[in-house]
This record gives sequence, structure tokens and C-alpha cells, in this order.
Amino acid sequence: MIKKENIFFSSLLVVLALSSTISAAPAFTDKMLTGYELAQDWDLIAAEELSNSLLENHPESGDAHFLSARIEFLKGNYNRASEILERVGDSYEEVSDFKNRVEATRKATQNFVTRETAHFRFRYKEGPDEVLLTYAEEVLEKSYLVLG
Repeated sequence: MIKKENIFFSSLLVVLALSSTISAAPAFTDKMLTGYELAQDWDLIAAEELSNSLLENHPESGDAHFLSARIEFLKGNYNRASEILERVGDSYEEVSDFKNRVEATRKATQNFVTRETAHFRFRYKEGPDEVLLTYAEEVLEKSYLVLG
């Protein structure tokens, strides 16, 4: 799965790099590349700040909206990612594939319950396995204190 994700992002980065046609495009493209790198490295706070800046300066950019949707997806906000993707065309296979992935994930998780701790968010279907969350919360929070 990671290899497929890397191929997806590599091809998307190539599309972005080759699509610059206006004088401001190189700076925009560089920022987009940085945004994807931040998201891929799971630095979602920095990626989101950059994405918001890009959307503010380029509100009509499908690329900027796509990055924003990608970040929302990684944050687990599947409905929000789906809403954002409505502003993005289907010109590239990578985009339509991602739209399909978001929609499938959104449907699969629509009945999930969310439970949060100080540093973690758990999404799950209610049922007998949720008893394990008590232990998971404790272990993960203690691990977070040690590992950060």
C-alpha cells in the first residue's frame, strides 16, 4: 500500500511540476510540492497551514483544493474531504482514483463511533471489541509520554 501511495504522489507531483504556465506558477508549484511532502510525512499541522495559505491566494486552484482534501482525508475527516473534492475536476486518473478511495472510506466508516483521548482519536464500530479500547487508550497514552 505504501508503494502505491508513493507512486500516486510521485505521479501527482510530476503533473504539478509540468503544469506550471504562469509566472507565479513556479512558487505555487514549489509550495504544492512542499505541501504534499509534509502530508506524506504526516506533518499535518504544517501541511494544513500551507494548504490554507495556498487556498487563500489561489481559491480557484484545483491543485490547492486537492491538497486540502488529501490532508482532511489523512486527518480522518472523510466527509469534509469529499466536500472539498467536489471542487476538483476529474482530468487525471490519480484524482478520480483518490475520489473513489475517499468515497469508499466515507461509506465504510459512516457508522463508526469516535472516542478521543488527550492525544489519540479512535474510530470503531460499536460492539464487543470496544472493551479493548480501555487498554489501548492506556498503553498509547503512556507510550506517547515516553516517545512523544
